[in-house]
Formats: sequence, C-alpha cells, structure tokens
Amino acid sequence: SNLLDAYEEVMGTRPAPLCIGGATYARALPNAVAFGPVFPGDEEMCHQVDEYVCLERLAEMREIYRVAFDKICF
Repeated sequence: SNLLDAYEEVMGTRPAPLCIGGATYARALPNAVAFGPVFPGDEEMCHQVDEYVCLERLAEMREIYRVAFDKICF
C-alpha cells in the first residue's frame, strides 16, 4: 500500500498493481518486494534493444522512490 501511495502522491493517479513474469532477487530476501513504476501510454523499452528512459520520467521515478522510502522507513 505504501508503494502505491507513493506513486499516487507523485503522479496524481492511483495505479492498479501488476506483476511481471520475470524473476528478481526480492525472492531471496525476507519481507522484500520488487517495485518499479510503469507509466500508462509510454512505449515499453525495458530490456529491449536501445533500452532508454526519458529524463522527465527519470525525475518522476526518483521522486516516487524518495516518497516510497520515506513512507517505508520513517
């Protein structure tokens, strides 16, 4: 819930959670979860040839992670 709250606080909309088919190291850690925002309407370039993220999205992701860390840690 804190992670979705962080996304909503920064982006102004509450996303539906989704899961991916890949594997992460989160499964090796107790009480861990893999978390990364997906932005509706953006071209999916993750793990593609010429993978990239635009600077505007990078700034938004940085703020989402900052808010999420604050909610989880403080």
